[in-house]
Amino acid sequence: MKLFPSAVALAMLLAAQVVTASETAVPYEEAFQRLHQRGQFNGAVLIEKDGKVVLDAHFGMADAAKQQPLSDNSLYRLASVSKTITAAGLLTLVDAGKVALDDPVQKYLPEFPHDKVTVRHLLQHSSGLPEYIFGLGDYWPANRGVMTNHDVLVWLSETRAPLAFEPGLGWDYCNTGYALIPLIIERVTRSSYSKFLRSAVFRKAGMRHTYHISELNKRLQRRVADGHGFDYASASDLRIEQHPVLSAEFQADHVYGAGDIYSTPRDLLAFDHALRAGKVLSAPLQKQAYTSMVLPEGFPAGYGLGWQVAETEYTGRIIHHHGQGDGYRTRFYRFIDKGITIITLQNAREQYADAALRVAQQLAFKSTYTLPPISLAESLSRTMHEDGAEAALARIDAAAADPAPWSLSPRDLNNLALTYWFKGDRRSAVALMKAYLELFPEDPTVFVNLAEALAEEGDAAGSRDAYRRALEIAQADPARHRSIMASIEKALGNGD
Repeated sequence: MKLFPSAVALAMLLAAQVVTASETAVPYEEAFQRLHQRGQFNGAVLIEKDGKVVLDAHFGMADAAKQQPLSDNSLYRLASVSKTITAAGLLTLVDAGKVALDDPVQKYLPEFPHDKVTVRHLLQHSSGLPEYIFGLGDYWPANRGVMTNHDVLVWLSETRAPLAFEPGLGWDYCNTGYALIPLIIERVTRSSYSKFLRSAVFRKAGMRHTYHISELNKRLQRRVADGHGFDYASASDLRIEQHPVLSAEFQADHVYGAGDIYSTPRDLLAFDHALRAGKVLSAPLQKQAYTSMVLPEGFPAGYGLGWQVAETEYTGRIIHHHGQGDGYRTRFYRFIDKGITIITLQNAREQYADAALRVAQQLAFKSTYTLPPISLAESLSRTMHEDGAEAALARIDAAAADPAPWSLSPRDLNNLALTYWFKGDRRSAVALMKAYLELFPEDPTVFVNLAEALAEEGDAAGSRDAYRRALEIAQADPARHRSIMASIEKALGNGD
């Protein structure tokens, strides 16, 4: 079953983009209802302004196949928004004097191989550690059973994988650090990670409907809103385990710390309130958590201790976190100087997570909003599915002539083409790739994608022409395209 309206209905909804709202709950709900009707929102949203909840609602399905609707009772996987809770748990130990931020990790985990990495480095992603999601797969064959946090530590210890940079002198978002934090917590407290979170964070914050993944019994599992991903072949949202691509992604549900909490918007609001009131962490420690690391070049990294941080004159300080994975797109934004909190938890319609957040922010700050454009990739997927390749190519021509109504993502459009490529319909895939050149005549990656496909099809001359055009574009702006130039030159042979 689909979570979005038909292609015809979508076309009818592309008009009237800007809406003015009065300061009541009705316009907020109306805006998200429109997003849902346009196929751009499926999930829950909560907006609080000046101590008043102006929107607390859900839209769409918990399970698309069963047409099971979302409810106030639905639980969402927070994905990386979980890091705010993981960090809060560890920081309670810092507040209690049981852990020091600048202690080496080896003090708590003697097996850890890097003596210069500190607890602070783990929290702020400045350790230089390799990403276990990418590096551990070959080390951990499927027949070894479930992977745990301890296995991540053993992997680091046995392989002694080098650091990408000197700890504290660089920044790279890394889940590995957050896989080590639960181990530190367990060794210091001699309690399980999940039990510690419940006593140190959930109970203190009044989070009555928040659970660690290990706590999800059968009763709670029935409340979970299943994560969905858009499938370009069937032009529908599928549960992750049914998705032909996403179901095969690296799975590590027993590695805790980086994205393993299930919760609700109301509980996240309770967490926000508890932090503001000092019920979970002291004010001085929160100040550190909400202060960005500064890189050696003098630029802020935009990340503190478990929180993404930003500030503008208009919005004031923004203490926030994004999450994505397993079919979820989660956003937790705290405009702490303006008294505004925005929470969006989506279990589908992943293309529009940031667009929905922008609508909420526009409403909260300006009482007006602009409806986001429709994803051309998803629209073409429906057209391909319902009317065939020729109709899709005609739509690309129309979009090239008038791109304004569309969200144009080269990556998503290429994924559509690759879907048909791997289905065995290479003719349609190549036709789509060629048509994309109309949309992105100055994007070298679009030409590279076509070049690779033509090479596989045995069209050496066509492939070479596409590579040459890609190189011409890249050379016109080498600073921007440096990462792709080497691969293009290699494909051409000695930079031809």
